[in-house]
Amino acid sequence: MRHRRSNANDISGDLVRYLVSKRGLTQGEIASILQVDKSFISRVHKAERDFSPNQLGRLADHLKVPLGALLIAARPPSKPRTPETKQIVELCERLMLQADKITEALKLKRA
Repeated sequence: MRHRRSNANDISGDLVRYLVSKRGLTQGEIASILQVDKSFISRVHKAERDFSPNQLGRLADHLKVPLGALLIAARPPSKPRTPETKQIVELCERLMLQADKITEALKLKRA
């Protein structure tokens, strides 16, 4: 079966590699956290499948880190080629981290 590869697949695959290499999790542990079959994690690792927004949120919650920070850590931006691109990358990073802060504040308010 052929799978259509997308940017979401690549990001999800990078996240699995980050969780295994930098966070010390196994694919089985990731599957357990997400309550999915280990074969699904294997397909995500190969960039044949991707995580849903809910799954990304569960991983971030389990690791007790904001989702934006987790994605930035798993897939740091490549070195910008122009000053304009550098500004855009820095702005996006700041926006993601700001969104993380707002999300955490809303969670605390609801609790």
